[in-house]
Amino acid sequence: MNVDRKQIMACIPHRPPVLLLDRVEDLHPGLSGVGVTDISQHAGVFAGHFPGEAVMPGVLLVECMAQTAAVVFAPPPTERQVGPPKYLARIEKVTFKRPVGPGETLRSHIRLVKKFGILIKVEGLVTSEMGLAAQGQLLLYDTEAQVVAATQ
Repeated sequence: MNVDRKQIMACIPHRPPVLLLDRVEDLHPGLSGVGVTDISQHAGVFAGHFPGEAVMPGVLLVECMAQTAAVVFAPPPTERQVGPPKYLARIEKVTFKRPVGPGETLRSHIRLVKKFGILIKVEGLVTSEMGLAAQGQLLLYDTEAQVVAATQ
């Protein structure tokens, strides 16, 4: 299943200029998905990082993975409502393989590793037509699971 930008905004609270996803492809709710970010749409980030040699900040590559994970673990598209957010709890084993520059289209591949209680662990890769850019694991804090646990 594919999700466009309008559907993304219906399920996660991020908004421009912080919303980095343009669409999510191959979405399997609760399991995996591929977030797509067209870097030319977010070119303003390059104005100061770095003048003369534009490089997308690594923290934004991690944010692309985190936003993709938030969509993967949001309610299914047929039930889209902006629900309780998924917060980034931990960044683990993230490595940056090469600089990312203007004109690239990033693909943030997210896969569930494990759910435990109110935490969701995912594995992520950020790629583009130029190859692997970053990889690592993220731990998300599921506020929706916390609300359910508190009412039981």
